[in-house]
Amino acid sequence: MARDKRGSHLALSLERLEHLTGRRLQRIGLSATQKPIEDIAAFLTGTRHPTPDTCIIDSGHARTLDLALEIPSSPLER
Repeated sequence: MARDKRGSHLALSLERLEHLTGRRLQRIGLSATQKPIEDIAAFLTGTRHPTPDTCIIDSGHARTLDLALEIPSSPLER
């Protein structure tokens, strides 16, 4: 998202909204696919590097696999 038209529109809209309100807005991003997470956080916060008040939570997720092999007892059996 950070490199396409939607990302550009999001960045511009957030900056304009901050300008209209006259204060720093709280920005919360949630994604399961964006990487590297530090670059996306910097994009979302509007800074080159995350600021001290930027909190990045990378919970990571590894699914447990349930894998089994079923071999028929006879070659002609279903």
